[in-house]
Amino acid sequence: MPTTELLLWNNHKFTDSYKKRIREKIKETFNVKLCTKESEAKNEQEARRMIAEIIPQLRNMTRDDEILIDYNCYFGSIRNALGGSMIAMVILVVLFFINLKYTVISTLLLVISFGLYLLCFIFAKPLLKHFGYEYARKLYNVFMQTKLQQ
Repeated sequence: MPTTELLLWNNHKFTDSYKKRIREKIKETFNVKLCTKESEAKNEQEARRMIAEIIPQLRNMTRDDEILIDYNCYFGSIRNALGGSMIAMVILVVLFFINLKYTVISTLLLVISFGLYLLCFIFAKPLLKHFGYEYARKLYNVFMQTKLQQ
């Protein structure tokens, strides 16, 4: 998950100082101390679990930000397109085998359709990764701008 990846010390998409500020605010807000660089290096899986446990609380806290909602919608639409193209390719393969026995649709049309869905699948995967990271960046940005409730 990009939200987890961005906070890992061995990920360089955020500076260490920004990660430190995020971690300090998480400690202030939720009273949760995330792993240090040293403890993360010893047990990265535990560090990932700790970060993953705090993400739902961050999402809940930033839920009302309209721009963050837009980022989440972009990410969701690409994810749905990826899932839909996989289902469509399976259906087209089934139709292809049915079409071998009972010619109903042009085989060329089935092959072209399969190729187009394959292209959608191929392009959706890098887009999904990109929008996932953009959403995660925006989530942390919005979190850092929120005021702590007294």
